Amino acid sequence: MKIDQDLLTAYLEGHLDDATFNELHTQLLADPKGAEVLKMLDVCDSTYRQAFKAQTTPALPAHLVQYLVSLLAQHAKHAQLSKHKHVKSYDT
Repeated sequence: MKIDQDLLTAYLEGHLDDATFNELHTQLLADPKGAEVLKMLDVCDSTYRQAFKAQTTPALPAHLVQYLVSLLAQHAKHAQLSKHKHVKSYDT
């Protein structure tokens, strides 16, 4: 298995399937350089998580929420109409 930054990041964030996680974990235990890179990524990841955790996201304005709800309703209605247009009727 080729170890790269994306794979190590997925490892740190728990986004790997069990087999890939276990294989990578075994390789990292056997490779001091890989373990060192992983440690550096973990420190960076922790720093970013702390920075973004402190950041607050403002709520959407009520008029924007209403507009988005309206758009979603229109889309759902259009999707239903479109679905019915593509269904052929075989009335006898």
